[in-house]
Amino acid sequence: LIDSNALEKDKKQLFEGYYKELDDDLETKNFKLLFNFYIKYDLREKILDELVKHFCSDEEIYANLYLNPNELKDMYEANMLIGSHSKTHPNFLKISKEQEEIELFDSFKELENFSQKIKIFSYPYGDFSPYSKELLSKNNCDFAFTSIVNSKDINKKDLKENYYTLPRYDCNIFPFGKASKG
Repeated sequence: LIDSNALEKDKKQLFEGYYKELDDDLETKNFKLLFNFYIKYDLREKILDELVKHFCSDEEIYANLYLNPNELKDMYEANMLIGSHSKTHPNFLKISKEQEEIELFDSFKELENFSQKIKIFSYPYGDFSPYSKELLSKNNCDFAFTSIVNSKDINKKDLKENYYTLPRYDCNIFPFGKASKG
């Protein structure tokens, strides 16, 4: 399924330290590292399609790994803030400004049913492009969260000065937040 031509060889040093820190089992950690950083970005969708075809179905993925509209509605009615995380979860550093703009616009459009006073966003893979802040402002976003800064509680200074780069905690540190094989 994957040969050496599908790999980005320059990524190993950059991300090896980060993935050593994750508290995942070895198979999950290796898959994340391989898929998120070593495989050439333009081949990921094709590889995912092949994996799904061989090991599960789209229906199983959507039923077990993603929130459905009813679950989102329940969360909203329980006074939880619902924020965007993009439409298709791309790495913003790997797509064009135009693609990023579409990702943001479409994802906020999907959440219009949850008309909240505060519009929030969390960057896919925790990282943002040179255009992200401009595009978030254009979409009237109030706050955005990243995991590339140190995880810490947010203070008033952050809210005033760093509203598009607020620190967020990685989901892996929370009970039941760690990636699993289902």
